[in-house]
Amino acid sequence: MSIKLEQFGGIAPKISAALLPGNMATIAKNLRVDSGALVPLKGTTQIATVPSTSKSIYRHETSPGVWEWLYWDAQDVNVVRNPIANDIYNRIYYTGDGAPKYGFTDTESLVFSKGLLLGVPRPSYPPILSTSAAAGAPTSGTVASAIEFTAGPLTLTGSATLGANSVTKTTDATNGQWDKQGYSVQSYKSACALRFTLPVRAYGAIAGLDGDPSTKATMASIDFGILSDNKGVISIYEAGKVKGSYGTHADTDVFEIEYRGAQILYKKNGDVLRESKTLIEREFYFDSSLAGQGSAVENIEFGAYSVPDVDPVFKAGGVTLNGNADITGNRAEKTKGAAAWNRQAYTLENYTDGCLVKFQFGSTKGAAGGLNGPPLTASGYGNIDYAIVGNESGNIKIYESGVDRGAFGTYAAGDRFEVEYAGTSVIYRKNGIVMRTVATTAGRTFYFDSSLRAKGSIIQAIEFGTILKDEAIVEAFVEEATEKERYYVFTYVTPLGEEGPPSPPALIKVNDLQDVALAFVGEPLSGYNLGAGARRRVYRTAQGTTDTTYLYVGEAPIEDLTMQDNLLDVSLGEILPSTTWFPPPADLAGIMVTPNGFLVGFSGNAVCASEIGFPHAFNPLNQLSFSKPITGMAITGDSIIVLTEDAPYLVTGQRPEELSAVLIDHPQTCANRASIVNMGGYVMMASPDGLLSVTANDMAVASQQFFTRDQWQAYSPSTMRGFFYEGIYIGFSDTQAFMFDMRDEQTVLTELEGFNFIAGYRDNQSDTLFLLDANGNIKSWETGSPSSMTWKSKPQRVPVPMCPAAIRVFASGPVTFNLWADGINVVTNMLISGNSAARLPAGYKAIEFQLQITGSSSVDSVTIANSMKELA
Repeated sequence: MSIKLEQFGGIAPKISAALLPGNMATIAKNLRVDSGALVPLKGTTQIATVPSTSKSIYRHETSPGVWEWLYWDAQDVNVVRNPIANDIYNRIYYTGDGAPKYGFTDTESLVFSKGLLLGVPRPSYPPILSTSAAAGAPTSGTVASAIEFTAGPLTLTGSATLGANSVTKTTDATNGQWDKQGYSVQSYKSACALRFTLPVRAYGAIAGLDGDPSTKATMASIDFGILSDNKGVISIYEAGKVKGSYGTHADTDVFEIEYRGAQILYKKNGDVLRESKTLIEREFYFDSSLAGQGSAVENIEFGAYSVPDVDPVFKAGGVTLNGNADITGNRAEKTKGAAAWNRQAYTLENYTDGCLVKFQFGSTKGAAGGLNGPPLTASGYGNIDYAIVGNESGNIKIYESGVDRGAFGTYAAGDRFEVEYAGTSVIYRKNGIVMRTVATTAGRTFYFDSSLRAKGSIIQAIEFGTILKDEAIVEAFVEEATEKERYYVFTYVTPLGEEGPPSPPALIKVNDLQDVALAFVGEPLSGYNLGAGARRRVYRTAQGTTDTTYLYVGEAPIEDLTMQDNLLDVSLGEILPSTTWFPPPADLAGIMVTPNGFLVGFSGNAVCASEIGFPHAFNPLNQLSFSKPITGMAITGDSIIVLTEDAPYLVTGQRPEELSAVLIDHPQTCANRASIVNMGGYVMMASPDGLLSVTANDMAVASQQFFTRDQWQAYSPSTMRGFFYEGIYIGFSDTQAFMFDMRDEQTVLTELEGFNFIAGYRDNQSDTLFLLDANGNIKSWETGSPSSMTWKSKPQRVPVPMCPAAIRVFASGPVTFNLWADGINVVTNMLISGNSAARLPAGYKAIEFQLQITGSSSVDSVTIANSMKELA
């Protein structure tokens, strides 16, 4: 008769020892049995040391190839990387160390800093506003005469049937296709108008203004057009995109499309239907497109505005920068690379006949700015037609197409430079003083262009606009006495480009002959990333109500407490994007990244989410509240598991504003959120009753067959910290440590002895679990020499009493053997060599036996028998 043990198992304290199934154990410490054999757990390896007060750790690549251990004295610090791809600042976000914070790497020094408050605060005070006359603005007497439309000569061409002032599609085999057109030979620049009628026919017609009418006959090719369909319904189309429907019309209704320099006005019988924006100085032709037989545009008049003589007036337009410099708004900087004139920024906007660019050098590290037409791909200042160059010695020089025109004194960061094209001359100024004037030809078209030399070279506060004169539209100045209400707000912007919510609004009444001066109240901003390099960004309304959209005006360094706005409404930029981009709640905890790229955490009884693509921005309207405080959260798949004090919930949603919750019908909660571990496809955590296993569809006490509630409470779930290792849940509490393996059909529980860790970090790239002990030692799990294991079998019963005479152990090396017979220790600490047999002491008989193996060798099987022969 013999007892053979193989295919070893773990423990289940809840089950009576004698009734344990198979080859389960009453003791299983510091070992693994997933191979069927007893395999000693490998020990740990010392990796690094942090201060002994540390209670949380995180390993971060602070710069390419440089890894650092970050540490905190607080427990339960949750850290996530920036979910935005290709983040050059290597940002991390974390909660648990006071208010939510973040860290980043400076791109110049490559120094990593942490401890900055997450988010950008709302300014406490509105801007202080005042008005002044626009520089060079004409007086009301200068522009007293009204701007009048004068029809010019009209010569039509195209594929349609042409009359003196009409175009008609008379014959066609393809009714319903926009394939016939008529357009004017004449064109007008800066200010023009088109008048026409549209007879209602079985097929539609469209007429309007087009910059290049000869290329295509389709309705989608017309830049700004009014369309009539077969039922007389009016629609406005711009480059093929419908902008709205505007009722019906009769054959006699007169339509008008006016180009007013930077505006397009659509009218019906003198009433404005729609106003659109466009660039100034554009050139337009009349153009049309006809859809079927009988379609027509009639009574066509096309001509220019007559305008009074006025003094030249500069009005800033848009500044949309392109190039290989680092660009933010109207500022460009060289942030990396060796010293060479190889970085540039230039505008997409351009002006003909008259224009002016204003700019500042933000440092004395070598920069150039000026007028070029058009900018070349080469980045050197020698490729700029008219350039002011500030060199690294602090001297100003003027270069024209690479030709040195001499030195013009010195400069400092912040000096204001201008290059003006006045129609037949170019004028260079520094702080309003003319440095040089040079003759040039009329009718030229210029862009702003620049060149940057050394790292830290900056060109900023760029303004680029037109010179309004007798050929240009000045209707904006006609109604000088008419004031409009205008609201201003501003935001703070970090050096990393993170923008916060707007200030309270400020109201001012202003007309287009006035500039607006803004002053700002300085306020303490300590803790936030709003030091050197931060900016204020200003927005304003174009119409004059607080619920009107705020549009971009400009920005300036945060240390500047004043700013000037001289933009027309049509020159305003993008819509304020950050109306609801507030910092997260100060008590936000448990921060995580969802698969859809936004951050989530919890505050009190609310789940809080960041905006997608903007981890610093938390919209209070996107909070999802529960009846009880939240105790922990986890993400599995595309769902968020939310544990509250009384019930769990499943939260789903592809976007922050779409989050919704469903109650999970299982009355469990999380005993300690440090125990929550994403196991890949499911989540495990400690509850008062045992280890919970949670999926998007189910929640269960996974350890129910292993512990009674009292036994589990002895494991101190309220102090438990959980970790993931090769699919195994590892738990450390103040009283116990264990491993819980659910990978196979048969779940295995084993205990750990001599190991106690308070925090950890799992590195997925190297597949390594790093653990922190109470002395500040960081160790890698299962990377050292085999530890000493102990495995004790359940009571093995035989049919009749026996006295085993021999033992055989198949092992990788020596082990120590103990044997209990009917509860008496009959063999104590017998050393047995690997793969060998040994005789056992005689003189007793028993019916119940327990075998125990200790040591650091792997064991495949253990057999005891009545004789050596029986072992064989």
